[in-house]
Amino acid sequence: MNSPTPQGLRFRPPTQVALRDVLRLLGFREVTGRLTDEEPSYEFRYEAMTIEAAQFAISPDSFQPHFRFTVSIPERRALRPGGIQFETPLAVESDEYGVALLSWLLDKSIGKPYSAPGWVESGRAKQHLLPWVQERRNHELRPQCRVPREWLKLAMRDLSDRRGTASANDVAQIIFDGERLRLTVAGKSVDVRGFGTAWPTFFSVPYGKLRAATSRLMNPEVHIEVWKNMLRVGRRAIDLVRPDEGSQDRTWARDGNAECGE
Repeated sequence: MNSPTPQGLRFRPPTQVALRDVLRLLGFREVTGRLTDEEPSYEFRYEAMTIEAAQFAISPDSFQPHFRFTVSIPERRALRPGGIQFETPLAVESDEYGVALLSWLLDKSIGKPYSAPGWVESGRAKQHLLPWVQERRNHELRPQCRVPREWLKLAMRDLSDRRGTASANDVAQIIFDGERLRLTVAGKSVDVRGFGTAWPTFFSVPYGKLRAATSRLMNPEVHIEVWKNMLRVGRRAIDLVRPDEGSQDRTWARDGNAECGE
């Protein structure tokens, strides 16, 4: 059994490293005489699990050189007689990235709890290095809230009455403090009761587009979020703009502000 513990791993500084080097670091042993385009291949055994890795010149999906991994687990042989397979590039950003990638691919391919070697546990703790995991985490943490449709529409009508000479080309600023969504345009603000987590800062969009996005809301509760430089109101998306930050009142004083939903 060759299974280094997480404490036994000694990672190199972040560089572009060959996956072969990562495999050796994790305790994969070199084997020859296997189907491959470049010797040696690699094998790792842990309890009843066997992981084989072989390099090939092209992949049916990307036509790029790659490592093809085949994982054999006795309890899965009835469902996957040929073993579980996945592919990786020949080089990765760092040792840590390579371990995180292999652990993620193993978990995804096996698809259920299994007895894993120590380096898989170590790789799971480093999966934040993987771009798609970072993207999913950022999406989970995006600024968002929910507000009742009728309150939002009432707030927009109130804001339209209060904004005076402001035009549709003016910038509207929007922020949520965990309890209230604040809409500000031309120095006039209105608050709407909402539900969610406080946003770290305000965001700005053209007032005319915000007004259009809130004019045809169908669901009784409206989901508002900021993602990839866009404010989404229900199913409508509005490009964010960069406002004059000096014009923004970041305080939450109620004086002079209307509030809907109380």
